[in-house]
Amino acid sequence: MKGFKGNLSDYRLSLLTPALASVPQLGGTLKIERGSIIRQFSFELGLLVRAHSNDPSDHLSQALVELNALTASEAARLHQAARANGRVYGEYLVKSGGVSPSKVIESLKLKAEEAFKDCYLWQSGDFEYLPVAEPRLKEIPLQLSLNDLHAQGMRHLADQRSRIDPTGENKNLRSLVELAKDLFADHHFEAAADLASQALEHSPVPEAQTLYREAEYEFTQRIPHQLKSLEGQICFEPIPVPAPPQLTADDFYLYTQLKGAPTLCEGINQSAMGSFPAWRGLKRLIRAGLVRRFEPSAGAQTHPFGVRALA
Repeated sequence: MKGFKGNLSDYRLSLLTPALASVPQLGGTLKIERGSIIRQFSFELGLLVRAHSNDPSDHLSQALVELNALTASEAARLHQAARANGRVYGEYLVKSGGVSPSKVIESLKLKAEEAFKDCYLWQSGDFEYLPVAEPRLKEIPLQLSLNDLHAQGMRHLADQRSRIDPTGENKNLRSLVELAKDLFADHHFEAAADLASQALEHSPVPEAQTLYREAEYEFTQRIPHQLKSLEGQICFEPIPVPAPPQLTADDFYLYTQLKGAPTLCEGINQSAMGSFPAWRGLKRLIRAGLVRRFEPSAGAQTHPFGVRALA
């Protein structure tokens, strides 16, 4: 099968999956993007063998926490260790003995299935199929039937449709997009991106997708300036037990990464999740009290790249 691309407002995943499943020995990668979320699904011999997402809720760490295989802080520590050793996270977990292979496989399958069926609800966004599958780890086999995934997706779609009350929805979405456009015009790019993302979660609004991308781009250019105002004025508090429930495993990984970075800007820019999601993660850490801002006293000497962690 040759590569192709399109828009979910014209061709939903509920139609795309059966077409892919009908291809004998399907091999390739399907990339789906909506707002800030990018998901990739790789296929070999007609089976889904690997799933990747930049959404923290899709990540292996979060699945392991949800299955009580690790605590959020343990997941973050192991993620940092894998990075320091130059290893892929799942492979490192298995080889280091941090988590049993069966639990890693269970977690990977859970998150792959959840991410795939969630895309059945997407009514806007872009997709692209490339006839080349990304390499996968032999130590962590993931073999999911496309037909089974399609059945799960259709059940999930039917369940969600039964809960929707369409009364006034279009009017509310239009108001949301118009407000996002006003915020963009006033250079409130982060708020504009948030509202455009909310609109995309509810309905196919092509202009909301375009607006989100433009707002995300504009705000990403301003993140270094935002971070500069924080350099030398933050400290890292110890992670409490129990950890704040509103934080994800990826938030704790970001905490560890920022804590060891020479500067905030370097820590944010080197984050695998991207600068914009990492900035949002930093704000969540501040709200949760794990990262605290203070005003340096007059004449006090501080580390030029920020204050090192207290813990």
